[in-house]
Amino acid sequence: GDSDKLLIYFQGGGLCLNALTYTLGTCNKDLHGAYDFSGPGHHMGFFNRSNPHDPLRNHTSITLHYCSGDMHLGDKEHHTWSKNGTVKQAGFLNAMAGIRWALDNMPNKLSSLVISGESAGAIGTQVWADYLLSNRMLFTLGKKFNYHHAAVIVDSGVGVLPEGAIDMTLGMYGTCNLPVLSHPHQMACSHGTLSNNHVIMDAMARL
Repeated sequence: GDSDKLLIYFQGGGLCLNALTYTLGTCNKDLHGAYDFSGPGHHMGFFNRSNPHDPLRNHTSITLHYCSGDMHLGDKEHHTWSKNGTVKQAGFLNAMAGIRWALDNMPNKLSSLVISGESAGAIGTQVWADYLLSNRMLFTLGKKFNYHHAAVIVDSGVGVLPEGAIDMTLGMYGTCNLPVLSHPHQMACSHGTLSNNHVIMDAMARL
């Protein structure tokens, strides 16, 4: 893709919340399995570069594969979910590795930055977009994305969680104290008052 156009895509694939959902395989995909399940793996949607009507066909894309069922926001070990040992959810670290690569290898000023995700990746997109479009990156990574235009595309994951579900889930994943959340969101998450609306509206306000 063009060097000044960047698409960051958060793959979806279900949530891993406990021992039962662990047995369904949502939080222990290997990289090969995640790739086969993804849009890039099938050249589908806006990963179909041969489609002349695809507005993102010329973007350089970074796909953050979904392997641990934590909405790309987990940083925690669970010792009771599997008889075979510890289950580690590391979606936050995986996503941060891809973002660091983009910061180190893309131009200092982007003409277009698009942040997108589907299903569970759409929920991750809402949380990550607020961080990726803000100056908070400077404090945690020492640099940030500079862009002329930015867009957030959320597919199949806006406002579908019951009230109180997102902060409970983020707390389970160890997300409440991670820098991907703003300080007010960290406090709300820790106190069980963070909602989908808080996260997505703050991200949209930055566009």
